[in-house]
Amino acid sequence: ALLQFRSSFSTLPSTYLGFQCDGGEPYHQKTATWKNGTDCCSWHGVTCDTISGHVIGLNLGCEGIQ
Repeated sequence: ALLQFRSSFSTLPSTYLGFQCDGGEPYHQKTATWKNGTDCCSWHGVTCDTISGHVIGLNLGCEGIQ
């Protein structure tokens, strides 16, 4: 479901890396770690419950998504 969600938006080009978003935080590319066949709980920006393994949070702030 997260991979399908990611395919619904685009990220700023890598030339934007180094620019800063609100609060002075640099743009990231967290979703670049989202790969099919890997544990989504290890992906940047994804928080999972340690007992159930279910996704309980997403942090896509300063991701540069459109």
